[in-house]
Amino acid sequence: MTRKQPLMPVWILTWMLCALSLAGCSQLRFPKIDPTGRRVFEPSPSRTEFINPLGDGQLPGFPRPAFSRPDKLQPCPQPGTSTPVTPAPSPLPAVTTPPAVEANQSGRIVITPATSVASIGTEVLLLAGIPDAQGNYLSGQMLDWSLPAGNQGRFTATRQTGRELLDWLARQGTGKPTANHVTSVTASSAEVLDRGTANTQDDLLLASGQTWVRLTSATEGISQISVSAPRAAQWNRQLQTARIYWVDAQWQLPPSISAPRGKPQTLTTTVTQRSTGLPLSGWIVRYEVVGKTDAASLGDRAGQAMQVTTNEQGQASIQITPSEQQSGFTQVQIQIARPATADGKVPQLNAYQGWSTIAWSTPTLQIQSTGPSRATVGAALQYKITIVNAGDLPANNVLLTDKLPPQLKLTGSSLAGQTFGDSTQWLIGDIPPRTSRTLDVRCQAKSAGDIVYRWNARSDDGLHVESSTATSITAAKLDVSMTGPQTARVGEQVEFQITIRNSSKVNLTNVALSDRFDVGLQHVDRFQTRSAPGIREIRLSIPQLAAGQTIKQLLTFHIAKAGELCHLIDVATSDGQHVQARKCVTAIAEPKAKPSKTTPQQPVIPDPEESNKDPNDPDNSAKPVRGKLELKISDFSDPVKVGSSVKYVITLKNDRTTTDQRVGLKLHLPANFQLQKITQDQSTDQPKLSPDGRTISLPEIKEMLAGETLSYEVEVKAIQFGPATIRVEATSTRTQEPVVASEKTTINPQ
Repeated sequence: MTRKQPLMPVWILTWMLCALSLAGCSQLRFPKIDPTGRRVFEPSPSRTEFINPLGDGQLPGFPRPAFSRPDKLQPCPQPGTSTPVTPAPSPLPAVTTPPAVEANQSGRIVITPATSVASIGTEVLLLAGIPDAQGNYLSGQMLDWSLPAGNQGRFTATRQTGRELLDWLARQGTGKPTANHVTSVTASSAEVLDRGTANTQDDLLLASGQTWVRLTSATEGISQISVSAPRAAQWNRQLQTARIYWVDAQWQLPPSISAPRGKPQTLTTTVTQRSTGLPLSGWIVRYEVVGKTDAASLGDRAGQAMQVTTNEQGQASIQITPSEQQSGFTQVQIQIARPATADGKVPQLNAYQGWSTIAWSTPTLQIQSTGPSRATVGAALQYKITIVNAGDLPANNVLLTDKLPPQLKLTGSSLAGQTFGDSTQWLIGDIPPRTSRTLDVRCQAKSAGDIVYRWNARSDDGLHVESSTATSITAAKLDVSMTGPQTARVGEQVEFQITIRNSSKVNLTNVALSDRFDVGLQHVDRFQTRSAPGIREIRLSIPQLAAGQTIKQLLTFHIAKAGELCHLIDVATSDGQHVQARKCVTAIAEPKAKPSKTTPQQPVIPDPEESNKDPNDPDNSAKPVRGKLELKISDFSDPVKVGSSVKYVITLKNDRTTTDQRVGLKLHLPANFQLQKITQDQSTDQPKLSPDGRTISLPEIKEMLAGETLSYEVEVKAIQFGPATIRVEATSTRTQEPVVASEKTTINPQ
């Protein structure tokens, strides 16, 4: 058999029956428990009465409101009158720790604040607790708050535990809470009191062992609150009072402002009636410069504190003047007090204390100049001047002025300026806060000397800043020279040696060399490759030319046509130096042999060594052998330092009109040098070195054609300081005595 489930849970039905019975009568009788323990209940007619804690007709969980509706405020002002401005609630100080307990306060109720002044319509929060002998507030203590008859105001809220039964048990014997009488229990731990705003900064911290109530009043007067702890020990010490003076007033403090430094500012506090908005005269406002802020003075007497009374408009004004011409902050404390009544019954009351901050703002000019630290005469120089306004106000009508050194010539600038003698002015104009302006100035070095280029910037705000850049200008001492033959035959190769010397006391970097040559000259590189006929310029680069250093460069050209053929060497440096050298060679065409008119032309038997040449080539017509081997050696740099590498170029030319055989070269190194490598394209055989490594025999050249030129590149390392002479000798079948050439190089210590 299936048991039918009830339509309603039993516990719900039980609760409803109890609730109805509690709502119907104020007392219920239940069997009384036997205190002897011999049985559960005592025999009839013993009974236990249960009293509804919420009163007749009240269901559990639905208590009546503890406080009555708020009192009505004064009627709104009539149209045409000024409307009162409701100020924001004054921030209450957060209670982070219990107030210090004075001596002999153990067991005595401590109320915070004991005396206060508040505007009507606002709420005042009172904290209270009972300290023990160690100064700690006691938790779980019930306090009784009351407003005796004749006092203004009413209670609006009190601390609740959040548990109805506990709150009800705590109030037993104290009566029902009303607008003039409430009870509260001190907290067992710290609590946060939320003011109901999104800002957590205005939340309050209630210390353990404290409790609180809130009061308000719609009319002026005095609230004298009595607080007692009837259940605590030493009850005769418990009764304490707190006093609140309600005033029909509201105030508006001067706002925090940002003001130009040096200009006095007026601070005005306005006091009006809260109910009508009409001004209140005679109220006392005290201003004082406080804290570690920038110095400022108040009023005509230039003091740090001054007291002012509100006028008929309810205003109390004071003038504040900064003491320095720099940006910063000044904090002013403002205290508002209600004057004492004429009959003396109410003393002067400090109603409010607040602060106002003045941020003194100024434009702040800064100037920075940059330029080359070294230069040479004739070089182009560029200077950059940056003016920054680091302040929070505009810098007005900024004017930049320079003082041009006599060694410089102004050639241009990124902004047009006006020149007056050796000085030029540029109108920069207004510079907004936290922005900058940049000016580029271009000059040319006219003469040598150590100079300081100065600039200064001024504004209509009275600001003045200066900057300067030092530059050392040296005379241009870059020299270039070129040597070479004056005449040559068409088809021959000619060599020109270029010498570049840095005679100054500073190192030169990025030296550029270019050679522009006429039609009829073809450049020949070290691999004997001719440049195309259309090429008219070659370029070389020297990364660095040290002070006092000399570099030699050999250039080889093929003569392609007759006539005067010239080429121009141009050497330029990164600091603006520019030197040139020019050299010309007269190219002569070899005349063709003509038959005699009187003597018949005889056949010519060619030289057997020339049998490989074309007999029909007029340049190869039989002629007597003449000329010799030409041998040259040149270094790339002189002087050099110990430990550095030195490069030499050896050129060997068969200047004969016929082929030469078995050409040999021998290189002799001084003790100052150590061979590094030899670069040559004539043979794959390796050079032969003597046991001491100072004599190098190059591979023999089996045949060297007429007019042919061979090139070798030798690299050695300087291992000992002093003069060093490298010598080279050439031998061949047609050479009776060796041909010798040498080059001297100076090696300096490191």
